Amino acid sequence: MTVFQGCLLLLLNLSVLAWPERIASQKLPTNLTCTSNAKAERGFGFTEKQWMGAVLSRPDRSKPFSVTTAGHGKGSPVLRDKVFSALDTSRPVIRSITPVEGKSEEKAFEFQGNVVSRAINTVFLTWTNDVGNKVWTGAIDLEHRRAIVALTYSGITYFGTEVETLDCR
Repeated sequence: MTVFQGCLLLLLNLSVLAWPERIASQKLPTNLTCTSNAKAERGFGFTEKQWMGAVLSRPDRSKPFSVTTAGHGKGSPVLRDKVFSALDTSRPVIRSITPVEGKSEEKAFEFQGNVVSRAINTVFLTWTNDVGNKVWTGAIDLEHRRAIVALTYSGITYFGTEVETLDCR
């Protein structure tokens, strides 16, 4: 277990102790369609020899993070919607959808996840790409229908992370 996962579990356990009666009476969803509302990126450019935002598309040494929010223009990183299915199983399915921009077509990728932990109203999961150079960790709050997804990646010219927040229905 990573430090990040440990901190998430500690926070979750504290919140679970405070709300068990209210949450236990609710029927929680097993499938959620989520719209990305913001994403922050920070990476290390091997060529630039420096940490910065937007390493892949437009290296900018002056920005410590590259931030994109819904409704504030196109940018890097790209906001990707998610569909989480079979959240009541140990191997949920995650579909990542890159919306249409300009003349580009919608792109969708499907991943098989692994549940790391469960609480009364939250599912913590991980998944990877086929190459193995990207690892996602997600926390899905089923009661409030919100999700946080963190991506850590490594490439030939970069090494970095993205954190994305999503509203679900």
